Amino acid sequence: MSEQWRQEIKEEKTKADQLEKKFQDARARESALEKNLLECRNEEARLKARVAELEKSLHLYCRRNFMIELRASLSKIEKLKGKIEELEDALQNSKLQVELLERCNEQCQEQLHHS
Repeated sequence: MSEQWRQEIKEEKTKADQLEKKFQDARARESALEKNLLECRNEEARLKARVAELEKSLHLYCRRNFMIELRASLSKIEKLKGKIEELEDALQNSKLQVELLERCNEQCQEQLHHS
C-alpha cells in the first residue's frame, strides 16, 4: 500500500505542479494584459490631446482664413466704390456735355432762323 500511496502522492504533486504552472502562466498573461491596457489608455489620452490640439489649430486656421477673406472682400468693395464714383463722374460729365450740345444746337438753330 505504501507504494500505491507514493504513486498517488506523486501524481497529485504532478497535478499540483501543473496547476501551479497554469496559474503562473495566467498571472503572466494577466500582467501582460494589464500592461497592454495601461499602454492603450496612455495612447488614448495622447490621441485625445492631439485631437484637441488639431481642433484648436483648425479653429484658429478657419478664423484666420475668414479674416483674410473678409479683408479681401472689403478691398474689392472699396475698389468697386472707386469705380462707381468714376462712373458717376463720367455720367455727370456726359450730362453736362449733352446740355452744352443742346444749347449749341439751339443757338445754331436760332442763327439759322435769323439768317
